[in-house]
Amino acid sequence: MEGLRGLAALLVFFVHFNALFRPYIRPDSWRGLAFGVAGTFGHTGVDLFFVLSGFLIYGIILEKHPKWSTFVYRRARRLYPVFLAVFALYLALSFLVPAESKLPHSAPAAIAYIGANLLMLPGMVPNIVPMITQAWSLSYEWFFYLSLPMLVAVVGMRRWSRAGRVTFFLLLPAVYCLPFLHRADARLMLFAAGILLWETVDAGVPQYLTSSGEYVVAAAFVINILIIGLVGARLGNTGVVLVQVPHFYVPSLFVTLLFFCLYAMFFQGFLARIFSWDYIRWMGNISYSYYLIHGLALHAVKVVLNRALPPSPRSALFDFMLLAVCLAFSIVCAALLFLWVEKPLSWSVPAKKPLPEVRPVAEPLQPERVTGTVA
Repeated sequence: MEGLRGLAALLVFFVHFNALFRPYIRPDSWRGLAFGVAGTFGHTGVDLFFVLSGFLIYGIILEKHPKWSTFVYRRARRLYPVFLAVFALYLALSFLVPAESKLPHSAPAAIAYIGANLLMLPGMVPNIVPMITQAWSLSYEWFFYLSLPMLVAVVGMRRWSRAGRVTFFLLLPAVYCLPFLHRADARLMLFAAGILLWETVDAGVPQYLTSSGEYVVAAAFVINILIIGLVGARLGNTGVVLVQVPHFYVPSLFVTLLFFCLYAMFFQGFLARIFSWDYIRWMGNISYSYYLIHGLALHAVKVVLNRALPPSPRSALFDFMLLAVCLAFSIVCAALLFLWVEKPLSWSVPAKKPLPEVRPVAEPLQPERVTGTVA
């Protein structure tokens, strides 16, 4: 799972890189096409995060029966320390660099805007621009965290048969994603793919997976995101937030991501070897910090670059050097945020109680040898 989180973080990186540095890349070159395609299919990194969240949270709710308040507190403790640290940084920069500020000019509107962002409303609630651009997805996460435990409890889902639960979580996204509904938040249904992944694993399906199936699933995933990228590049979807997505986007990702995660996590094949690589697993460990800070880190690189060089197309060598610098700098920023904030505040565990002192036990006395007969 850590390796898949690392992949998701790297996919999202290309969204911001493409949006911020396109003026430096020749649009009619193969690099312009490649970065444009990657900048669009990079949005699927968020969808991959949703699938992994659906898998993890549904398993916790269904098996561990957590108290709702305790569960919500633990989710808040996981998300808020890093979010508040990055939000405070954005807020400080809003006052230091007013030209880049998203704060409304009037004090009441600014206070309401800050409050809405602190509650992580942008995304699910329309017409609110997120202070942290990529934090729009956190409203989806919170909606899922708050609604799933109540849904499971209200309908008594733990008492359902597996077939009943699977049918429900197949029909729900099927109806929700009908093209004529034009749901802007249809990507919410990727959580259901993670739920079905958990049911698939719990039913013992991984024992029937095959090497040939792994190649088919990997190829289907790659082809799917390439088509998404090509369609998005052709339509000019280069923004950092995709609200309206093509009608095939969610259903195709629903299927391909489910099976891609199934093979990567539960089959000992080449996908498991790739996502068990230490570096991508380490990237997965810092993925939440990376997700929230990388946009600001890339924007800082852009400010410095704009002062040094006017925005105009450069050589292929320059493009790839810029890519390497941006990726390295964003990872360093995320690692620092992880070490200073996320790990001590979100990953801390209660201190273990000291073990009781063990006193040496005296050597037992040897029984005396008894002579004679035993009655």
